[in-house]
Amino acid sequence: METHGFQRNNATIASIDVEKMYPSMRFSLLSSAVQHFARNFSRDDKETANLCLEMLRIGMDHTYLQYNGQYYCYTGAGTSEDLGLTIGGFESAWMADLGMSYLLAKMP
Repeated sequence: METHGFQRNNATIASIDVEKMYPSMRFSLLSSAVQHFARNFSRDDKETANLCLEMLRIGMDHTYLQYNGQYYCYTGAGTSEDLGLTIGGFESAWMADLGMSYLLAKMP
């Protein structure tokens, strides 16, 4: 840490324990996070990021669970129009981290 300029007197380390973090990360928030962090990307890289967002939306929109022989469409803590991430989903961990980074970056 010291090699990067972090010292006890000039840095704060925080830990956040978010209840139901993945399901609470809705697509609209994740889309805003990607747009925020991609704002300085080249046009081609922004197009790639938007294609990746579309793949994420399709994946989030087609997550089904089975319980007692019945199938259910998973929405997380979101709605059918604004889905939440799936716990255990391949992309969920890093997308949830990106969403939290965005929320922290937007704090005053």
